[in-house]
Amino acid sequence: MLKRVNRIFGHVVPDVARIAREMTEKSQISIVLEIVKLLPLLKLLFLGIRNLPNLFFLLKKDYASGVILLAELEYLKEERSGKKIDELILHSQMTDMAILLGNKKVFTGFLSLCRWYGVRPAIFSNNSLYCIQMLSGLPFLSKDLIVYFPDDGNASIEEFAVKSKLDIRFVRGFPPSRE
Repeated sequence: MLKRVNRIFGHVVPDVARIAREMTEKSQISIVLEIVKLLPLLKLLFLGIRNLPNLFFLLKKDYASGVILLAELEYLKEERSGKKIDELILHSQMTDMAILLGNKKVFTGFLSLCRWYGVRPAIFSNNSLYCIQMLSGLPFLSKDLIVYFPDDGNASIEEFAVKSKLDIRFVRGFPPSRE
């Protein structure tokens, strides 16, 4: 399915701009701990249980595990503030880095995270062709996964997108509006 949209309605995770600002004064661990301190005990327990299998990878600074943990923390922080989140969108920088590195674990982990919390998964990428190729090679995809690309009017990408059987939406204007 192929659509053109004017804006994105989901919540983009992780908040890369905030993390970049905070990295000038804090370490990665202190940024994570700051968010963790805000969580209620029950959410903290679920976070720990859900990430227990990834502990070894997190300690080894595995890219996919770190991205998924940051996305989950951002989701829990927003959920705690009372926001209703129906769609989680993986930030384009995380998506494009995963594509560049050939790291499918980022996508499978993100889909698993969205399934766990019952939200619709979506990703945004600036590399439409490579993104479609990588997603098409995944063993399982969520039927409700939405893939956003900037609308650059590239007809060959649109042709390829239609053949991919993914729910692809071209966003007019960049960066995409969240409101």
